Amino acid sequence: MVKASPVLRCWLLVKEVSDPMLTDKDVVCLVNSILQYLETYGMQRNGAGGIVNSVGELRLIVDLVRLARGGLVINDAGCLSSVISKFGISDPNAGDLGFARFRRTVAKVLKALTRVKVNGEPIVDYTPCDDACKTPGVVNLRKSGVGFRCPEVRVETGDARDESSKVDIDNIVRRLTETYGPSYIGFEWAVRKTLKYLEEKGRSRVSDIATDLKSDYMWIVKYLYWLHNERSIPKLVKGVLEELAKEGMVEIEGDTVSLVK
Repeated sequence: MVKASPVLRCWLLVKEVSDPMLTDKDVVCLVNSILQYLETYGMQRNGAGGIVNSVGELRLIVDLVRLARGGLVINDAGCLSSVISKFGISDPNAGDLGFARFRRTVAKVLKALTRVKVNGEPIVDYTPCDDACKTPGVVNLRKSGVGFRCPEVRVETGDARDESSKVDIDNIVRRLTETYGPSYIGFEWAVRKTLKYLEEKGRSRVSDIATDLKSDYMWIVKYLYWLHNERSIPKLVKGVLEELAKEGMVEIEGDTVSLVK
């Protein structure tokens, strides 16, 4: 039996949430922000069951809005601002339509998180409030969830380029998953790392990319591409480069690849 990796667990988690308000990146942002919030601000509980930190569901959701607006400080939570802005929240209370919609979205993420396990143990316990919300909901971070994060995938195609010139690689990644297997997060990471590598090098041999980015492509081989082994890396690297070439982002001449400026 193959043991699920953090990358695979995150990929399944992202797909399970399936909220029309959120992109895959938004889901990753919410997951990581929630876990880091629980580690940082949750009340300490060292009782049975391995629960480390606990917080009320409503308090968590209010504080996520505060984090996005700068009311609280957590490293790497900057992505929350763009996520929160999609909901049009005026006030963080149950009577605000935007806040109510955001609350339902967070509930989806929390429910999905309860099904993520590390070494057979759930990373989060979540008890939503009852129908009338007379009994408040509670979110518990278990010891197995401490330090668990989904891979954060970001890319800029160059430090000098502005917001309008960021690369939209979604279509590239989806074509790769159709060709090689359901490895969206793994391929997204590989594409971004390949682009960054070529930005630094400008020009490189395919074989050198396969060697230098071996650890990045191993995510796919080890966790999301089980039928293959390390020898598959050159094939996957070539596949990524061919998709980038279709978009006019790189040029391939034999075994040499150049970034198109």
